[in-house]
Amino acid sequence: MRIYAICFSMIILVLSLSGCTNGANLSGSSDETGQKKIIGYVNAESIYLVNVETRVKFVVDKARSKYGIFYQPSLDDLFFFRFISINREIRKMGLNQPGVDIDRKELEEFALELMNDKLNLIYSRFNEGAGIDEIVEEFDLETAKAPQEIIKGKIPEWDVVLWETENGGISKPSISIRDKRVYFFKVYDKGADDDGTEWVKATVLYFAIPFSKANRLIENKMSEEWNVRINNGFYKSLIMYFSDNVPDACKTLEKYLKKKGKRDFFAFYFMARIISKELEYSQDDALLEDIKRNLQKSVDICDDAGIKPLLRNELADVMVKSGENDKALEQLRLALDKLSGNIELTKELARKFETLGDAEYTAIAKSKIDLLDEQIKSEIMSGSRHVEKSSRVKTGEGFLHEDIDELIEEVNDARKIELELDFSKLD
Repeated sequence: MRIYAICFSMIILVLSLSGCTNGANLSGSSDETGQKKIIGYVNAESIYLVNVETRVKFVVDKARSKYGIFYQPSLDDLFFFRFISINREIRKMGLNQPGVDIDRKELEEFALELMNDKLNLIYSRFNEGAGIDEIVEEFDLETAKAPQEIIKGKIPEWDVVLWETENGGISKPSISIRDKRVYFFKVYDKGADDDGTEWVKATVLYFAIPFSKANRLIENKMSEEWNVRINNGFYKSLIMYFSDNVPDACKTLEKYLKKKGKRDFFAFYFMARIISKELEYSQDDALLEDIKRNLQKSVDICDDAGIKPLLRNELADVMVKSGENDKALEQLRLALDKLSGNIELTKELARKFETLGDAEYTAIAKSKIDLLDEQIKSEIMSGSRHVEKSSRVKTGEGFLHEDIDELIEEVNDARKIELELDFSKLD
């Protein structure tokens, strides 16, 4: 079985999540100082809640470095960031074990295998008649804005694939392990100058050889040998959820919410999310009521000024589905009244006020948008706000080293998994 066929979300964890703890008392345990709460173990290595939470904040900061200084994470983003953070913390602890290392040759071979899979899809789309711009966007490729004149001999490894490709054709790939990239070309014309210099006019397309994804999938494969035990109900259910064990994820989260999670607003949001997915299989009014109840609880106990308007916006959407437009407007107004700095949410609220016929709050929202637009332009011009570009952040366990493109790739893979989850067996 090929390694990349192994589920991204570490299905193998499900067996150990509710299994034996080798005598360790996981419930509410702390480190030797009594300051850091232990939420699980990978073999003998402790997983600390503070490190997972720090990682979530760091992922938000890194996402801001990619999407811009005014990026505000959505509830959807924060949901996936939490999964990525616990997943990465588990892998980090597993790799701390003595003698645990990744074979470099295996990594390179697997990365090239993944690369070939992507290339095959790209060439298939070209053969179907897809254009350059469409291919670039679909497969997240890098390319120059215009075709380039490439002189023969300047980059010798390109010469063979360029000069064997007919005008109008797509070349074979040119793989550079040194650059960690694979290049291919859309050839338009060939010729030679009076001095004999040969050239090709072509669009250069390339993408990074997926070493980071190969590394992650190999780590997930290696984790089959690790004894992973998670005692935190939220993160335990989150891992079960992404392992397509939705019924147990739901039951585990219910237990957590009745006991230790009574004040965890994000856990109530998670429960609403699970039920919302179930609603796709069964259009049941009782499910809508459950979603509203959980979102309302999340709103009531949330003390994060940046997240509470997001939750109110979600709650309003469910109320509209139930035909409670007046109650939905109340939530939307409260969201806007307390909202600051999030221009995307402000625009979304403006659209909803207009749809629901609230002229007063439509005007208020549009006024806020104008003010935020001016503020953003002013701060960009003055350079008063910037993003920390460093890929390192200090935690109690040392430095985190993260690559933002790798993080976003992992988030996008998690989104794909959620779309494929089977909720039909959920009680």
